[in-house]
Amino acid sequence: MIIYNTTYQIEASILEDVLYWFKSSLIPKIMDDGTLTNVRLLRVMVNEEEMGHCYSLQFNVSNEDLLNDWFSRCGSKILSEINLKYQSKVLGFTTLLEVIDI
Repeated sequence: MIIYNTTYQIEASILEDVLYWFKSSLIPKIMDDGTLTNVRLLRVMVNEEEMGHCYSLQFNVSNEDLLNDWFSRCGSKILSEINLKYQSKVLGFTTLLEVIDI
């Protein structure tokens, strides 16, 4: 199991708008075909005066091949909407996390 995690730094002036758009538009589009599952939106607990507002958006996917397929079919287009809509007011970086059984 892979966790597809993107951490976003969001300017305070647009925070509520971004969170609403994530919940009402972005997340439903990402979840639409069923490749990515178990969505989580988390607030990253940082000093907001220094770092701004940070949120982590996570999805589960069975394996990297499925993730790469999803990204080539629709993911890159969906995620580019963030750049078009918010430009430099929302910055993100993605990490892939592998779940290890313990």
